[in-house]
Amino acid sequence: MPPERRRRMKLDRRTGAKPKRKPGMRPDWKAGAGPGGPPQKPAPSSQRKPPARPSAAAAAIAVAAAEEERRLRQRNRLRLEEDKPAVERCLEELVFGDVENDEDALLRRLRGPRVQEHEDSGDSEVENEAKGNFPPQKKPVWVDEEDEDEEMVDMMNNRFRKDMMKNASESKLSKDNLKKRLKEEFQHAMGGVPAWAETTKRKTSSDGDGEVYVWDVNSRKCLNRFVDEGSLYGLSIATSRNGQYVACGSNCGVVNIYNQDSCLQETNPKPIKAIMNLVTGVTSLTFNPTTEILAIASEKMKEAVRLVHLPSCTVFSNFPVIKNKNISHVHTMDFSPRSGYFALGNEKGKALMYRLHHYSDF
Repeated sequence: MPPERRRRMKLDRRTGAKPKRKPGMRPDWKAGAGPGGPPQKPAPSSQRKPPARPSAAAAAIAVAAAEEERRLRQRNRLRLEEDKPAVERCLEELVFGDVENDEDALLRRLRGPRVQEHEDSGDSEVENEAKGNFPPQKKPVWVDEEDEDEEMVDMMNNRFRKDMMKNASESKLSKDNLKKRLKEEFQHAMGGVPAWAETTKRKTSSDGDGEVYVWDVNSRKCLNRFVDEGSLYGLSIATSRNGQYVACGSNCGVVNIYNQDSCLQETNPKPIKAIMNLVTGVTSLTFNPTTEILAIASEKMKEAVRLVHLPSCTVFSNFPVIKNKNISHVHTMDFSPRSGYFALGNEKGKALMYRLHHYSDF
């Protein structure tokens, strides 16, 4: 303090007058400082006292309340069981076990095992250990463990399955193995994989201008485009299974048979043979599995179906039999896997099947 101010303070004390302050000046009181004492600094955060925990009396009150609630639940349950029939009590004991004195155990059993939490809940070690000591989860009584095992099918005592056995060790097969065996037997009976299940890399299509497109199924690109000779509007197309022939049918009744290699390389290939035995649009074409017969048909005229021999490209004169006239309008046709049968479907909803005696198997 400067000497002048010190003298002024002494004079004021002697006279009893208060020292004058400049207008607009306020006493310099800091936080925690009173008007008559030195300023106090706030205590650092590390020295602050933790919040007070609940006292032992409050904990004892909570335990007493929980015990009272458990006692009331036990009393209510006993009242309900007095009116319950003995049969129902026996059934509950069979399903849920003997839990008369511990209802919480039943709830834990129905709730199942809890997932252990990785985070610290703040409880004591004794409480955490008690929470984790749950009984193992049991399967309900209506779940049969034998049903979960793979079921075996008896092959020996069934007259139909017995023929599918390859050796004596296959007296019993699982359901999955039986499905595989049935699939093998079906493919063997049908002469291999059915035509609709086979995957090829090339597909052919025709448009209304008489042009034919060859597509690569994998890359979805057009490999080649060629013109069907003499065709103004294409109605049908077919390829042989051995990849040798391509047949194209037009709206004027002409069927052109091409070599498949020329169709992949040339834009104007020459047909091997042009079949002109039909006078209306050719709507159906199909090769037999051995690529020895080509069937052609038109649904716009009755009895308009012919069989063409390959590789001579001559038409069979003995089919169809004109005297019978039971074929009518042909909508679809196909051969059996080994060409032993030839089937036709007409507009009347009938499927006509013809036996081709040249082939011994069906």
